[in-house]
Amino acid sequence: MGCPDWPKCFGSFIPPTSVNDLPEDYKDYYSAYRDKKNQKFAGFLISIGQEETAQKLLSDPGVRKEADFDPVKTMIEYVNRLIGAVIGLLLTALFVLSFRHPLVHRILTGTAWFLVLVTGWFGSIVVSTNLTPWTVTIHLGLAFLIIGFLSASFSLLTFTSKKYVQIPLLLVLICTILLIAQILMGTTVRSEIDVLANTGIARESWISALSNRFIIHRTFSWVVLISFGLLSWHLVKRSGAEPSSFGLLAVVLGLISSGAVLSYLGVPWLVQPVHLLLATMAFGFLISLGVSISYSKRY
Repeated sequence: MGCPDWPKCFGSFIPPTSVNDLPEDYKDYYSAYRDKKNQKFAGFLISIGQEETAQKLLSDPGVRKEADFDPVKTMIEYVNRLIGAVIGLLLTALFVLSFRHPLVHRILTGTAWFLVLVTGWFGSIVVSTNLTPWTVTIHLGLAFLIIGFLSASFSLLTFTSKKYVQIPLLLVLICTILLIAQILMGTTVRSEIDVLANTGIARESWISALSNRFIIHRTFSWVVLISFGLLSWHLVKRSGAEPSSFGLLAVVLGLISSGAVLSYLGVPWLVQPVHLLLATMAFGFLISLGVSISYSKRY
């Protein structure tokens, strides 16, 4: 919530650096601004049959609560938006260049380009709803879809051999399903942490205050590790002991290790994005590998 409006930040394309640059009633103004946007979004939810969700959104007093101005958070959010804009421009260029390649690349990159636009728009909803957990989860899911489509396109563009032909595609599919399940469980844990953070509970006490969902999420990591270990063994056996064959296992070990750090060291703030980054890398790796295997078997 470093920038309460979108796409501008406090009404400007160059964000303020001090609360003195804002009017005294900035909280009331932007709370009303976000509420107006939420009214429109609630109308959209009602139109698609989500009336209960719309009513919860409009009746939740926490949604309209405006955060105190924080120059650090404002710059983080502003940089996030700048990076998003660059991604949009790069994907536009990629989509144009895809017309030099087979139709499948136009479909994959075109879909990724469209999803970037949707993700940007939905980012404004995340802001207007004051980081309502389910909107954050959808925003994250859209980002994962973009990674998936780009990974698939990249895999097709760089395909040079049939070294993956003997790796079981079913095993890759199982690993992908297990990873998605683990990520979804992780989003429920993150939602609980969001609630705890807003109640003022000390960071080091968050883990002990979580429900059994966290225990399930933590225990399920062993299932993920075993399945990915088996897939990595197939990669080494069929593809040779090259660095890329160990890449997936290294990412998953890093993912689980960062999860352990979050669990036992009081959820260090810097480790949270690392944990998510590693999950994203594992997902992209699986999509790329699955496409390579399918292409190997076909050609």
